[in-house]
Amino acid sequence: MKEKSQTSEVLRTLAIILSQLDFEKKIKGTTDAELVRAVSGTIKDLKQKDNIPFLEDISYLIEQEGRFSEARSKLLELSYKLLE
Repeated sequence: MKEKSQTSEVLRTLAIILSQLDFEKKIKGTTDAELVRAVSGTIKDLKQKDNIPFLEDISYLIEQEGRFSEARSKLLELSYKLLE
């Protein structure tokens, strides 16, 4: 249970970062590409480590489509499911 709690916390932290990226995209019109890759890479690592469904789809939303708000919502949803 402790491992799921830690993973849930990581997902919530990534959701906070995605909020910032979405804000930058809307206000500045650009985003920090290295930060986008770091978030996506962390999600891919979690996918391999914990085999959590849908993380691959979320990574795609971030990296390929730049849909940070949608990805953030999905991360939060997964985070809370892990705590159930």
